[in-house]
Amino acid sequence: MAVMIGRARTLVHSLQGMPSGADNAHLQTFADTRTISSWALDAVEEMVASGIMNGLEPARFAPAELATRAQAATILKRFMQSVLFIEG
Repeated sequence: MAVMIGRARTLVHSLQGMPSGADNAHLQTFADTRTISSWALDAVEEMVASGIMNGLEPARFAPAELATRAQAATILKRFMQSVLFIEG
């Protein structure tokens, strides 16, 4: 989910002329960072840095777990707020 939202955010930011990117510094707070697939690391970092995703617990991102309907709705709401599609 982080990759899909990250790509959507990058597209919207490019259309709006806004920069986007990540530096993986925020991932160090999660004990399970090593279980995040390498192809998803940048997207997960961008989602955590932007506040769209923040993990299940302060020290656990849980990349292999399925998102609940409530979590998906929260992520979509935060995404739409971050790209200024809705006010929050």
